[in-house]
Amino acid sequence: MIRIVCLLLLIPVLLAPPAATADDQTELIAKIDGCIGRISSPADHADLCMGVHVDPCTRAEGGDTTQAMVACINTEITAWETVMERELANLRTRLDDEQTGVLHAAQRAWVAFRTADCEFPHVFVRGTLSQPWAADCIMQHTARRALELRSFIDYLEY
Repeated sequence: MIRIVCLLLLIPVLLAPPAATADDQTELIAKIDGCIGRISSPADHADLCMGVHVDPCTRAEGGDTTQAMVACINTEITAWETVMERELANLRTRLDDEQTGVLHAAQRAWVAFRTADCEFPHVFVRGTLSQPWAADCIMQHTARRALELRSFIDYLEY
């Protein structure tokens, strides 16, 4: 009986998509960059590039469990965070000291907002659905912020 219970507990782990490797992350970031490059105004069309990994990952076999959905979303969050940090660093090199200070304060405030906003699904739903919902919230905010930072750079280059 104990063996059966242990096996039942392992089924979601066995069926979940494998964790992303560094090469997978590099490939995903390239996919995101390719999507961003195809749209004319990135900040206005963030939804077109979000989910490039999540959608196929959650449709794969075993991707419909809560654990698998969160894993898929977290993989894309990591990629968007890398893109956001790259865009932030790129923007900082183009700013004077005053602009850099204000950007730094804005980024800290944005992180606090994202954290608070994405906690809401946990208290709103108070169930299993809250996990992918909150993770998706983080992914969407991060993608939009990355693209917003990119639009500042686009403005400077225009």
